[in-house]
Amino acid sequence: YLAVQIDSVRKFFQKELLYETRNDAFLIEQSKKNAKNVINQMKRKLEMNKKLEIEKKSAEAEETNSVLKRALRVKSSESMKSLRNFDHCWDATQRKQSELTLAKERIGMLERQLESLTKTRQKLNDKVKLVAPNPIELEKNDETLR
Repeated sequence: YLAVQIDSVRKFFQKELLYETRNDAFLIEQSKKNAKNVINQMKRKLEMNKKLEIEKKSAEAEETNSVLKRALRVKSSESMKSLRNFDHCWDATQRKQSELTLAKERIGMLERQLESLTKTRQKLNDKVKLVAPNPIELEKNDETLR
């Protein structure tokens, strides 16, 4: 009788052990599935965060690029204005330089003409002195005649 009961208890514990083992195996499988799901969710979140970060950085880069392009256009425009202004000033300077050179040449020519006329006048005065009496004396004579 005791052997039957021991056998019966042994079978009961074997069934219990088998049930617990199956239950543990089921729980382990469930834990594995849950862990895989959590890992996959974390991967998806990480990928999504990476995509959002990339989009954010891309938008910032595009905005920065746009600002830099605008600044470059403004600076380029200012540089072109400065260049045109410089060209205008350079042309004006060249014209004034040409005018100054012509004026200096004209002054030189007029000085030479003046010098020539002065010499000619001196020669004429010298000739007049030889031919005509002193003009002061002529005036005195003229007064006397009156």
